[in-house]
Amino acid sequence: MLNALNVSKSYGNRVLFSALTFNVSDGDRIALIGSNGSGKTTLLDVLAGDTVPDTGSVTAQRNTSIGYLRQEPTWSPEGTLLGEVLESSTAVGVLREKISAAHESLSVVSNSTDQNKLLRELSSLNTALEAAEGNNRDHEAKAILSGLGFKESDFARPLSEFSGGWIMRAELSKLLFRKPDTLLLDEPTNYLDLDANLWFEKYLTLFRGSVVFTSHDRVFLNHVATSVLAIEPDTVVLARGSYDDYVV
Repeated sequence: MLNALNVSKSYGNRVLFSALTFNVSDGDRIALIGSNGSGKTTLLDVLAGDTVPDTGSVTAQRNTSIGYLRQEPTWSPEGTLLGEVLESSTAVGVLREKISAAHESLSVVSNSTDQNKLLRELSSLNTALEAAEGNNRDHEAKAILSGLGFKESDFARPLSEFSGGWIMRAELSKLLFRKPDTLLLDEPTNYLDLDANLWFEKYLTLFRGSVVFTSHDRVFLNHVATSVLAIEPDTVVLARGSYDDYVV
């Protein structure tokens, strides 16, 4: 899915990591650990393409989608909780863009053959959009929200009514509903209670894509991680297994 090759990043005279090479493949759940300020978030930013490394490169397999949960929300809560989660679907957004583009093309095309072709394309796109916006999609979004601790009575509430911690749960819900191939998660358990944490652990262990995450929760690290990438002073260690395996 992702390949980091000879990646280095420094700020001033301080080297966070250098000549870092590793792969992130389907089924990998890599825990990034290290002391505060060691560069864990910076590395996630590099993997997400938000930060350019000083040296090296990060490449993704063709058509790989990446979802990044930052420690702070990156959007302004405007709609309802359920509505915002449903709108986050990448597939729905792409279909709507294609429908809009087809309508624009239809307004300027005069050739009857081209018009018929566009009409058939619009019919197909509208059918796909109806399927993507169907009841099963609604049910799936509600299941994710419920798993992360929201009540059914919350679904129709405006997001602006929720506190910062619940906004972060909503952000995580949106990300999981999108189903990207690779999840980059920066402290995803910070705002989860025990029940939501247990649900999230199970979700990640069943997730078919890849996950790179940070967490200070040792139990969560042990239950979820299949390998550990530790940013230590003067070196980076990649060890297979859980957090306890890394410690040993």
